[in-house]
Amino acid sequence: MFDERWSDETREVSSALRSLLEGTCDESAVRAAESSADGRSREVEQHLREFGLHDLPAEPELLAAVSVELGRSLAPVPWVELTAVRILLDVEDAVYALESDPPAGPGSAVVATASGIGLVANQGERERTAAGDFLVRVDRGLAEQRWGEEDAQKLRALTHMLAAARVSGAASKLVEIGVTYAKERQAFGRSIGSYQAVAHKLADAATAAEGLELIVKKTAWLAARDGANGVPQPIFGLMTWSHAVEVGRLVARNVHQCMAGFGATLESPAQLYSRRLRSWALRLGRPGDAHREIARVLLTPQRRDAVEGLWHEERGVTVPRWARELDVTV
Repeated sequence: MFDERWSDETREVSSALRSLLEGTCDESAVRAAESSADGRSREVEQHLREFGLHDLPAEPELLAAVSVELGRSLAPVPWVELTAVRILLDVEDAVYALESDPPAGPGSAVVATASGIGLVANQGERERTAAGDFLVRVDRGLAEQRWGEEDAQKLRALTHMLAAARVSGAASKLVEIGVTYAKERQAFGRSIGSYQAVAHKLADAATAAEGLELIVKKTAWLAARDGANGVPQPIFGLMTWSHAVEVGRLVARNVHQCMAGFGATLESPAQLYSRRLRSWALRLGRPGDAHREIARVLLTPQRRDAVEGLWHEERGVTVPRWARELDVTV
């Protein structure tokens, strides 16, 4: 049975990592990384290496929890982009870049080819993003295929889960920033959080952030079941990521509405989070593409019957008659 709580071991690692990041990756460290040549923090990377982050077991729940903490602190390191490649393809210093340009720093990038995925040197023109890092316009035509489409699907699914977990952590922290501001900001002799219009906005943001965290946990739990080999089903990767994009945008919008102009000032930490949520949302394909692929799975009987653990169904998905009788090409 699915347990919405992290395991004791995962909570212990998560708590220790949060304590480390609170001391080594505070707001000043994030701002300093934005001013660096590639948007990364070598100091934070060194602290994470000493923590043993790169030697953790490849357990989905543990990896997801780590991604949540990195998102909460906006850690300026490409750990999410590196981890799935290292685990599934056994390649070091190579970043995921199937849908968009790779972040600067690592030596290689994994890109899509005609019928699979391959490696290409992570070199080319750099462009600074809203997240404060740099993306590299690599020459994808130079990539030679080394892995097939099945490997590509697994790589996408695991990266989707980790990226969604990072968004979950950032969204939760942004809600906390908004709540703290609403408690402290006074208007007409009362904290603005006491007004329903503000409280409802923050409540909606908090509910969405908590819901995303639950979906991330469910996806990690399914990936850890027997036969899953530590990788979520592609449909769960797509659903988790597309929902993360929507939640990130909702949280950023609601918190900024409550904080008004102050949240958009450079002095405010809120804009550090909202800029990254916006930038991360563009790196794994648009939600509309994910929604179309999810629809194809649910409307194709063979693919639909192969889905496990969706909602209350152990295998397969029950769809309404109108969906089964749709006369469309999927």
